[in-house]
Formats: sequence, structure tokens, C-alpha cells
Amino acid sequence: MREWIETSPNAVADSGQFFKNGGRFEISSNVNLPYYHASTPPKIYLNQEQWHQLQKADAPVPSQLHTFGTLAHEIGHDRYNTGVTPFTGRTADDYVRYRSRLEAQAIFNAFPIFKDLEKHHDFAQMGLPFNSIGYLNGLELGLAYK
Repeated sequence: MREWIETSPNAVADSGQFFKNGGRFEISSNVNLPYYHASTPPKIYLNQEQWHQLQKADAPVPSQLHTFGTLAHEIGHDRYNTGVTPFTGRTADDYVRYRSRLEAQAIFNAFPIFKDLEKHHDFAQMGLPFNSIGYLNGLELGLAYK
């Protein structure tokens, strides 16, 4: 995953800003799916067992791709979250649009990173990890990406 980050100028910029903001990864056995928390400092929570499996030299590429895609989304929340963009609406519908927009922006944060890497041999062989970045299935996100 480090190679992928270093190959993508967008991943370097996003990661750099996250860590410049004091961000850190919080590894826990109580986490099922990785998630961003807009705390001070900001944190991305990751499952302890999955993280340790990824540290191994023989970590399967599909698992790395999945985690990488998820992190491309979660790190997007460092730019797009309720602490950075306060709610200014008045109605419940305004709030739904506000929260939906923040989530969509985090999903789409992965697109420039994927664009940087789409010709990389790992991504060319395995495909871009669209199933890892949002609530739509990968096919729908792949169509939006195209």
C-alpha cells in the first residue's frame, strides 16, 4: 500500500494533510469496518486483526486493495466532515442533503487517487476497488467514475 500511496500525488497530498492535521490510525479489536472520527487529533479507526494481517510480507493483494480503497474514502472525511463544514440549513431535508453531500464528497475523494493508479500493474490486474469506497455497489461507482 505504501507504494500505491507514493505513486499517487493525490494520495500523498491527502495523507500528508491528514498527518499534518495530527491525524493518526487507531487500531482496535472493537472495529468492524474502518471509519473516520473528526476528533482532535483526527483518527481513522481500523480493525486490529485486519491491520496486522496487512503488515505481513505475504498479505494478499485483494485485501490490500480493499483497505486502500477504504482509506482513500475515509481520509476524504478529513476534508469533508461536520467539523470542517458546519450545517447551515434549517430543515430535516436540508440536513439529509448536507450529510449526503459530505458522504458523497468522501466517496468521490477516492476517484483522483484511483485515476493516478489505474495503470499501475496491481490495479490493472485486480481492478479498482470501487466496492470499498461507498454505499453503492462497485458497478454503480465504477460507472460514475467513468
